[in-house]
Order: sequence, then C-alpha cells, then structure tokens
Amino acid sequence: VVKEKLSVLGEPVDTQFFNPETAGRDFLFPDHDDERRKIRFLSIFKWETRKGWDVLLKAYFNEFHKTDPVVLYLLSNAFHSTSDFEGEIKKYTENVLNLSLDNMPEIYVLESGIPQNLMPTLYNSVDALVQPSRGEGWGRPHCEAMSSGLPIIATNFSGTTEFINKNNSYPLSWTHMSEITEGA
Repeated sequence: VVKEKLSVLGEPVDTQFFNPETAGRDFLFPDHDDERRKIRFLSIFKWETRKGWDVLLKAYFNEFHKTDPVVLYLLSNAFHSTSDFEGEIKKYTENVLNLSLDNMPEIYVLESGIPQNLMPTLYNSVDALVQPSRGEGWGRPHCEAMSSGLPIIATNFSGTTEFINKNNSYPLSWTHMSEITEGA
C-alpha cells in the first residue's frame, strides 16, 4: 500500500458531552467519610493483562505509602477473565509483590456498569487518568479524559501516540515487548 494513501481515523469523542464546564463534580466515591483531600487517580480498562493493571498496581504501591493522601479508583469489567477484581488485586499484591494491602495506599474498584451519562461527572471528580497499557487500538478513555480537561499518564506506545505527547500528557516510556496471549 502506498503510504500517502493511508490516513489515521481516530475514534471520535463528543467534546460537548465530556466538557469540564458542564459536568458535575459530585460523583459518589466510596471514601466520602474521609475528610482529608486526596489526590484521586482513575484508571478505566478491561480486566486483562494487555491493559497493564499489574503495572499500574506495582507503580502505585512503589510510589505511594499508606499515609499519603492519594486514592486509586479502578473502573473495569471482565473480559475473558474473572470479575473478582478485588481478589485478583489481593492475590497479585500478596503473591507477586509480597506486600499486604493493609499497608498500601487506598485503592477502590468502582462498580462496573456506570451509566454513560455519569462518566463526565466521574472524570470531572478525579485529578488524573492513569493508563499504563501494553497496547491500545486508540484509547477511548484517554480521549474522554482529555476532553474533560484531565491530565493523562499513559504508555507512549500504540494507538495513543497519535494524540498524546509530552506537551499534553505524561507519556510513560517502555523498555521491551512481550507476547500477550490472554484474551487472544
């Protein structure tokens, strides 16, 4: 195929719908009983190895401590996997990282199936989107979050390189590739 005949057609996002000026800021999080203002990170993904949930947990637990005013919210759904996300987090944290969740910074799994009309409020109620994926076709949550005015921390690889860069995001470098067979 002649290179000049190819064009990238991105996945569209409704910038009027994902607009920080019109979205609410009152998403009900499970930690409302805590009076400290926390930095709220959000990650949205299918529960599969390719999406890098293990990379996310390892980085989060390495960077922050139990007493730090941070919280990580995960919004996921099962995709060729279990839906016991809390169990998978506990198993990974204890068996692979050799850590106890009791000593780690806060992490919450949001209930799957948040209605689409609440997504702008969710984005508008957090401080950053974190997506350390091993590969994206495009990156719909990235686009929605950017439209919502959120800082994006994402792997500088695959489809997202069409729109994230060091001037508008926090691109994560990577060192090597490995085959992901799960869900294939």
